[in-house]
Amino acid sequence: MLLTIAPPGHWYNGAMAGNERRVWTVGGLSRDDAGSTVTKARELPEDEFAELERKIAFVVDLASQSDYGRLLAAVRRFDALLATARRELETEGRLSPGSAAALPLDLAAVTEAARRLEAALAEKIDAAADLTQQLVAAFHGVRHGMRASGSCLVAYEMARRASQVRLILRDGAVHFEGRARRSAHEIASALLGLSFSLVGAYLNAFHERFEEVATELEREAAAVTDGSPCLISYRIGTSGPEQIQLKNIPLEEIAALRRFYAEASAAQQPEELVHAALGLAGANLRTDLQVGDVDIADGLVGGGGTEGINELPTAKLELDLQLLGSTPLLRTDDRRGDRRRRGPARRREHRLERSGGRERGLRPLEPGRPAQPVPGSAAGEPVCLRSM
Repeated sequence: MLLTIAPPGHWYNGAMAGNERRVWTVGGLSRDDAGSTVTKARELPEDEFAELERKIAFVVDLASQSDYGRLLAAVRRFDALLATARRELETEGRLSPGSAAALPLDLAAVTEAARRLEAALAEKIDAAADLTQQLVAAFHGVRHGMRASGSCLVAYEMARRASQVRLILRDGAVHFEGRARRSAHEIASALLGLSFSLVGAYLNAFHERFEEVATELEREAAAVTDGSPCLISYRIGTSGPEQIQLKNIPLEEIAALRRFYAEASAAQQPEELVHAALGLAGANLRTDLQVGDVDIADGLVGGGGTEGINELPTAKLELDLQLLGSTPLLRTDDRRGDRRRRGPARRREHRLERSGGRERGLRPLEPGRPAQPVPGSAAGEPVCLRSM
């Protein structure tokens, strides 16, 4: 990508040769067929730049709610399995081997996603020094109510003994055996709804702080008259600007959060709250991540670029395979060069296959073979994929 620095006036000239320094600024990023152009609006002290970075990270994190997105994806996958199970129970009277193998994995993915969401939100609430005790207590009240709910208790109990769980058909709906009161779909949906209530309590706790930060970021963005507003950091070297780093001012996320707060405060029914949550989720960019033809984005829990501009050769990706449930992973046959899809992996341990210095896929380990974790990751830690 061609990156052209085009400030109003000169940022450097021959007299500055050998005088290297770091510059922090608010500016604009423009793109056209020739590449990208960055213009400077206002230069900042380093400490003010760092504070704006923290405020941008706060807004982006508040808007993303990626853990809730993973839970939503896990519940959708579980619902799809229940629809398949219903057809199989109606026609064959039992689950197919594939559905029986997928059941414990997809059920565990739902409860693991819910657990991650609850833990992450609680950690952020407890770490926030500027929240009032009333807001903190309100959040934890919702959290304890969620933990004590029947649907939550049943879901976690079923997941703990998932390998022994059986599905049965009762009155046209799929139930966990021994749980006649609510169907499996109703239990998973209730856990999703309770988790949304927790997200709502979390967002409400930070509402006042959000408005303060959003107003300041919008004021900085308004000073940019050319291009998308962003924070720009670069070093002036002997031959000009280098080591350029860009961070967008999250105007779309600010607008999405304001819509959410407005819709949530006006909501009269639970369905209206869900609609507000889905609107917030839809306003965020979704990461597309595939290994071969298999979408594994729902298992992505961390990572990023190791250079100023994200590029695949320098990216590090962290996956929690439990969140992928029964998602079939790609297997590559090294001898024949063909690719074949396997059924759901029965174990969490996976290893990377390499060919010519590049990972070609994830191969589930065969039963009885020792685990081969990715180098640098401990047992039970998220798998790290590194593109070579």
